[in-house]
Amino acid sequence: MPGQEITLVCPDCSAPVMAAAELAGQVVRCESCFQIYLREADLGFLDNFAEFGAVSHRVVAETAIRGLVTASPPERKVLSMAVFEQFLQAAGDLIGLYAAIKDRRHRPLVESFLNFELDAARTRDFFADLEELDGKDLLTVLGLPEPEEIAGQHPDWDEKDLGYAANALWRALNGVKRCATSGILSERALLQARREIKRNMPVTSHSSWLRDGSLAANEVGTMILDYKRRRIALNSLTVDEGELNRMLDAIDTLSQAAGDLAYAYFLLGRAGDDFLQIKPPDG
Repeated sequence: MPGQEITLVCPDCSAPVMAAAELAGQVVRCESCFQIYLREADLGFLDNFAEFGAVSHRVVAETAIRGLVTASPPERKVLSMAVFEQFLQAAGDLIGLYAAIKDRRHRPLVESFLNFELDAARTRDFFADLEELDGKDLLTVLGLPEPEEIAGQHPDWDEKDLGYAANALWRALNGVKRCATSGILSERALLQARREIKRNMPVTSHSSWLRDGSLAANEVGTMILDYKRRRIALNSLTVDEGELNRMLDAIDTLSQAAGDLAYAYFLLGRAGDDFLQIKPPDG
């Protein structure tokens, strides 16, 4: 029956676990073991994200732009929309990773990241930090040491290991800060893109079927219902190769920064630094 619960046994500690009846016979952890399970996954998640996840948006966007050469006009609009979507997803990845790292003492990184949703408040917090914090303070917020402090913290490392770690930190710091100086990658541009492109939002290549539509030939529109003005509203995006290439540069900046940040955390976390260890929340 819907809503009925049964008692299962946690596979990790054998504690009883209340679960929905439809989960009978399946593995269900207790909350404490679930948190340990997620913490144990943090390093592997960071490694995979740095190597694969962070670059996926750039790969998709580059493929879409290459496809413009042989695409028909309607297809070009679809491919252009794909590039804008990858920009928004790449921004969400970086800001989500940044927010997850800041909250690392209270929740596992992978839990925060997978539950993250890009919104106006988090976007503003991210850009406010980049504007207000210098390099040292930004590293402190992220729980990372300054590159010159690594040798003192890890006296057993050889010069090669120290070089890898210092380079990872510098790349992470400079990549994140570069996001604040990119012309196209601003808080305003990102919030505008978020408003114009939402998950599962239908698109249209022309507006001749709308009495008050006004899409130009080189534009593609996303559609939403505007109940205040009682109409179908169109948010237009320009299908312009120059604009798309600028968007690709922004995706590259976002992806590189996110990958470098994940790799720096993975490298130092693998060495046993305590910022990825299981700890109760502060306070």
